Amino acid sequence: MATVFLLALGSRLAYIGIYGYMFDDAYITFRFARNIVDGVGFAYNAGESVYGASSPLYTLIVALLSAVLSPGTLPSVARWLGLIGLLTSAFLLYRYLPLTPLARLVMLIGLLSYPRIYYSSTGGMEECFIFFLMALSVVALARSSPVLLGLAVGLLFVTKVDTVIWTGCLLLIALLRRQRSLGVSLGLAAAVALPWIIYSFVEFGSILPHTIEAKQVAYTHWRGFRFMDALLLAVPDGLRNQPVMVLLFVSFWYGVLGLSLWRMISSRDLLFLPFPLYCVAYTLALFFSGTAVGLWTRWTVPLLGCLVVCFGYLVQWWVTNVKRFGKDSLGRVGGIVLTVAAAVSMLIPILYPNREALTLVSHREAGDWLRQQASPGESIMLEPIGYIGYVSGLYVHDFIGLVSHEITERRLDGGFSDRWFARYLKDYRPTYVMLRVEELRMNDFIYGGYGDGIFTPDERAWFDAEYQSVLRTDVGPSKDWFEIFRLVSAR
Repeated sequence: MATVFLLALGSRLAYIGIYGYMFDDAYITFRFARNIVDGVGFAYNAGESVYGASSPLYTLIVALLSAVLSPGTLPSVARWLGLIGLLTSAFLLYRYLPLTPLARLVMLIGLLSYPRIYYSSTGGMEECFIFFLMALSVVALARSSPVLLGLAVGLLFVTKVDTVIWTGCLLLIALLRRQRSLGVSLGLAAAVALPWIIYSFVEFGSILPHTIEAKQVAYTHWRGFRFMDALLLAVPDGLRNQPVMVLLFVSFWYGVLGLSLWRMISSRDLLFLPFPLYCVAYTLALFFSGTAVGLWTRWTVPLLGCLVVCFGYLVQWWVTNVKRFGKDSLGRVGGIVLTVAAAVSMLIPILYPNREALTLVSHREAGDWLRQQASPGESIMLEPIGYIGYVSGLYVHDFIGLVSHEITERRLDGGFSDRWFARYLKDYRPTYVMLRVEELRMNDFIYGGYGDGIFTPDERAWFDAEYQSVLRTDVGPSKDWFEIFRLVSAR
């Protein structure tokens, strides 16, 4: 076990040192956290209360830790919070789930080396922290601790509202296990969650993040793919254009899910049952919600972690039913082979062939240019808003609407037509406008468009007269080449 943990930590430190990669969306959370530290409040743009950070507890913890250490450590704090969250959750499941040594090792290696889980543990997002709280709740079940269960469930809700799906699965199993003092757990969970519920109602008018509505409105065209996307949730992103690999991964993981669910129910292994139940419930919830599921692949780490646990369970079932070989020798040989496999698998992300896509080079060029050239009080309209919004510090007009009620309302009032965009520019005249080079070439948005064009000919003529190109990036993946325009009258 110690060898696998050391391999996991060492490979990630090497990966961070080489690439320094973080998810662009993580910088949205960082800007909320920085504003909290600076006294602006739970807001992205100063003076605007928008529930645009979808993980309140994670944002508050990152803000608190960075305030104690220093504001400049904020991204590093988030990275270490995710990494420690994954390592701790892996240890808890390894320690408290009743598995054979070989099955535990398989589960451990899967949790620490599966590509998307690996990247999330260093990417600054909240998924690995969520999985830690999920693992903590399982420990509470295993130890029959009502206080720990209530604390974990309450913190999960404050971390992200969609964790109610896991909580529902967990409480169902707690009832079936006749968990003692379940009322105490529920009362404590409510007490933990209540302060945030009251605050969010008072401050935002809702306990649901505005990002949910914004994505529903902006990504209407993506919903048609949700059946296929739901099937592909467990397939590594880099393999989705390879049909053979897609078939293998889909067959494997859905086979694992179905077989483990059947074995757990038939054997009444209730402590394991929340894991497959959550996978089924979460996938169905995404599918029937009408959400653009393909945009959620980065957020499915808890689901992938549950699938890995299911696989470990099946390994145990297989080993305990093997009659041809001695189980002790099988465990020893398997342990050696798997440790070697762990070493190899944890090198794969470092050798990942699409390195440019992992470094956000165009985002960094655009953000650093704006930080140097823009003046305080100026504004920019763009997507993506993560790194560029965080580094530049400008007032952001986010044309997806994640941190803007006004843009979501404009989209709705515009009848799901892209004509809202030019009207918004004319009304608000942001100092800068950033679009992808490919979007300008196609006259269509890559993300958040409705398919009827960014500009009509008249609108483009107006835009060319009012805005002048000041920067065009040409590094990294071509889909992320950006062109920044400055309002002529703002000179």
